[in-house]
Amino acid sequence: MLKTLFYLASFVALATFSKLDEGDIDIKSLAKQMKALQNEVEDLKNRVQVCENNSEKRRSKKFLLSDNFENGPVAFSSYVTNYQSNVAEHKTIRFDGAVLNDGNAYNNHTGIFTCPVSGVYLVSFFIADRDVNQVLVQLNVDNTIVSSACAETIQNRHIDQGGNVVLVRLTKGQNMWVEVITGNAHIESHDAYRFTTFSAVLLYEV
Repeated sequence: MLKTLFYLASFVALATFSKLDEGDIDIKSLAKQMKALQNEVEDLKNRVQVCENNSEKRRSKKFLLSDNFENGPVAFSSYVTNYQSNVAEHKTIRFDGAVLNDGNAYNNHTGIFTCPVSGVYLVSFFIADRDVNQVLVQLNVDNTIVSSACAETIQNRHIDQGGNVVLVRLTKGQNMWVEVITGNAHIESHDAYRFTTFSAVLLYEV
């Protein structure tokens, strides 16, 4: 890029010289023109350097779905494959159906996601129940409550769904799960109608 600017300036100078007859040459005027061209080239060099620096900064950041992830992408999406009745209070929900598990950080046997890469994650969880019931759930990270959701039906044969979507900063090795916080709960979901779900994706590393 800088070489191109130098050649362009040289071309402009040569073009200027070619239009002058030998008797018309004014050394002082030419010197001023050359000085002005040098200043313009220097200004363009500075602008190019700023653009290159900004571009390098953008490339160095690890943004959403970037190829720059050091450990590869991390994302999972899971659901409950069969309805559950009489679920005990503080029981971890086992989302045993896996739609996606890039990075293999989610365990569908325990319902726990173990963070493999420190960063900011987009997390969603939804719960459903049916008949006359209420179910409250919460998203936990190492026994710290991050968010909650509720589903409550008021008539038989009715289904209700509640959920939440949050941004969570996780550190490598932390565990995240969804648990029931009401006793004797009913969770409605199965393979055909995947009402109760748990998903997360790494947005960027920190």
